Amino acid sequence: EVLGLIERAGSFDALILNQQLPGLDGLTLTQKLSSDPEALPCPIVLIAATADVALNNQVKSLKNVVCLEQPVNQSSLYKALLQVTLPPRNAQTNPNSPDINKIVAEQYPLKILVAEDNLINQQVAYQWLNKMGYRADFVGNGLEVLESLHRQPYDVVLMDVHMPEMDGLSAARAITEEWTSASRPMIVAMTANAMQGDRERCLQAGMDDYVSKPIRVQELMNALKRCALMRRNIANIAESNRDNI
Repeated sequence: EVLGLIERAGSFDALILNQQLPGLDGLTLTQKLSSDPEALPCPIVLIAATADVALNNQVKSLKNVVCLEQPVNQSSLYKALLQVTLPPRNAQTNPNSPDINKIVAEQYPLKILVAEDNLINQQVAYQWLNKMGYRADFVGNGLEVLESLHRQPYDVVLMDVHMPEMDGLSAARAITEEWTSASRPMIVAMTANAMQGDRERCLQAGMDDYVSKPIRVQELMNALKRCALMRRNIANIAESNRDNI
């Protein structure tokens, strides 16, 4: 069926294949597509039920293919798709791009959640953060931010202001209402709006910092450093208060 769909459609932006397919398993299908000289190159994510060293070794020999172990969640699938769709690391980069400190994450360790509904903006954020040494999780709206925070704590949320279902301002208000300043993440607003008063509205909603789009890497690094320092100060104050009780 997959081969028939590809033949009719011509190509897809990406394929997500389960290894355990009836008739023709995922790896065999992937190898067939990769070896077909008439087929257009298509990134493939191959999902396996368990860790399989032999399968991983076979996948590594294929171009634009990555193997993902179950159970699959939104963040792991997103990262796998980025891995097979983004240009390779050794691709030529813009000579005017800023120098990125690759040990920022070591100096300022942070668990980061990115809330952004635009895939291109997600890719940009992923690339910048990855080059700094961070491994962030990604969601697409404010409701998913709250769901993620209920599952696990984060140090920083990079929050797009305009998102479907629940926007960044509403999500920030919900976070500050539910979590204390000592337990909640730092919230950094990301918005393309440059109108006067935007920063004030973000801060009034409970956000702690602000970066404008298009995101400048130095501005993002500075915001993350400020967040790390703020978290340290809050933790020190909380510890001091406990000692005084």
